[in-house]
Amino acid sequence: MITIRLADTRDLPHLPAIERSASQAFLGTPHAWCAAAEVMPEAEYLPLLEEDAVWVAEDHGVLAGFVTTEIEGDQFHVWELAVHTDHQRKGVGKALLATCVEAAREEECRYLTLSTFTNVEFNKPYYRKLGWRIETNPSAWLTAVMANEVVQGFTDRCAMRLDL
Repeated sequence: MITIRLADTRDLPHLPAIERSASQAFLGTPHAWCAAAEVMPEAEYLPLLEEDAVWVAEDHGVLAGFVTTEIEGDQFHVWELAVHTDHQRKGVGKALLATCVEAAREEECRYLTLSTFTNVEFNKPYYRKLGWRIETNPSAWLTAVMANEVVQGFTDRCAMRLDL
């Protein structure tokens, strides 16, 4: 059974390992380099925890994934969705995104946003299946997010939106 809750400090040591494991899914894709990329250090999650911007998923009591978020104006942005490889394709990511939808509604946001690879099966097509669409008119803030990703080497990306 998958349960979702706000992350707390006892989860911090596990988040980098989950991110590292999740990145292994990029092996065999045009973005295989992501599998060896640096992950966010444990300490950098602390400010996000203090803002209630990190949720974790437990699959039968085992920490299986997480999502980090930020509210910017009337948009609820999903920064990262990571699911450990041992727990992928079990509905963990879908449950984390459903929690984001609930949180966005509670915060009276109008829509959710994220950025993702356009040419990776488990990215853009996955989100489209869940009702997300390519954002053709991103906010100035989201445009800046996307521009920063290009500077960091993230190419073949698109912004996506889920209206509430």
